[in-house]
Amino acid sequence: MKKKQRMKNKYLTILLPCLLPLLMSCQEDKGRPLIEEERMAHIIADYYMEQSTLTQFPPAKGDIRFYYYSGLVEKYGCTEEEFDSSVVWYTKNLDVYEKVYNQVEKILEARKDSILNLIEIQKSTAKDTVMTQDTLTAGK
Repeated sequence: MKKKQRMKNKYLTILLPCLLPLLMSCQEDKGRPLIEEERMAHIIADYYMEQSTLTQFPPAKGDIRFYYYSGLVEKYGCTEEEFDSSVVWYTKNLDVYEKVYNQVEKILEARKDSILNLIEIQKSTAKDTVMTQDTLTAGK
C-alpha cells in the first residue's frame, strides 16, 4: 500500500510542474502587451497592405518575403520577439484584440479613401490638362 502511495506522489511531483504552466496559460492575462494597441493596429494594417501587395506582385524569390515582414516591425521600433509576445498577449485578451482589429479596419478604410481621393484628383488633373492642350491647339 505504501508503495502505491509513493508512486502516486512521485507521479504528482513530476506531473504537477508540467501541468501548472499549462493551466496558468488558460487564464486571462491582465498584464500589458509589449506593443500598445494603437501601434499594434498600425503594424497589423501595414501587414495586410504588404500581404496584399506581395500577393498581387510577388517578388522574384519566395524567401524575400521574410525581409519585407521583418522590416515591418522594425519600422515601428520593435523586434519580432516583441511582436510575437504581443500577439500571444492579445490572443489571450480577445476583448482588447477586438478593439485593435476595429482600429485596423478604420486605418485600412481611411487609407482606401485616401487612395480613391488621389485617383479622383489625378483623373481631374488629367482632364484639365487635356482641355488646356485642346484650347492651346485650337488657337493655332
